Amino acid sequence: MAVEISINRATKTMVFPAGEADRIQEIVGGRMRKVGSLTSAGGTNRFVAGGDLDELAEMLRAEGYVVYLVGQKIEIEEDEEDEWWNE
Repeated sequence: MAVEISINRATKTMVFPAGEADRIQEIVGGRMRKVGSLTSAGGTNRFVAGGDLDELAEMLRAEGYVVYLVGQKIEIEEDEEDEWWNE
């Protein structure tokens, strides 16, 4: 049975079974970090993804993981009217 990973598009929070963190870290390199690693909550099993989520998902799928990207994709809109700081 394949291991399932969920990645929330808005918060970039990754959810996967305990014990998979080391293998996933090897696959994605420095593109994930543990939540609470710099706080007293260091015992949590929560991780945050970094970089392009679609690319990260493809890297994990290539290694046999089933990856779900959940939530609405966040689009950043560029608008010339918002460039007030260039005036």
